Amino acid sequence: MALNPKTVFPSDLIAQAMAAAALRGDVNRLMQLQAQGGDVKAKGEREMTLPHMALHAPDPAALVWLVQQGADPVGALSTGATVPHYAIAKKDAQGRPTAAWIDPLLKLGVSPDLIGDEGRRTLLVTA
Repeated sequence: MALNPKTVFPSDLIAQAMAAAALRGDVNRLMQLQAQGGDVKAKGEREMTLPHMALHAPDPAALVWLVQQGADPVGALSTGATVPHYAIAKKDAQGRPTAAWIDPLLKLGVSPDLIGDEGRRTLLVTA
């Protein structure tokens, strides 16, 4: 599925705006939209969540903020792939694996024993 907020959240304009802000990593805009009634727990097509969208931001700040506000840190797509399983696969600008995206999730309480990717592996095994 393409990461187009209008496609992912076709009937929720505020969720579309929140998804666009999450993709950019714009925490200030996310806060504004939440104050206007935006739901950090919004689910879109194929069970995509705002934390899934935030994984494509330049840094993990929006992901961390969403989870701190109550978004599901272990949300799974309809395929079973979870936010943390995608976070483990993130790379830095030089293409090297980085812990920058999974470390905050672990600090926020995500278990390294979480099962949920397509291969049904734990985060620890996947890493």
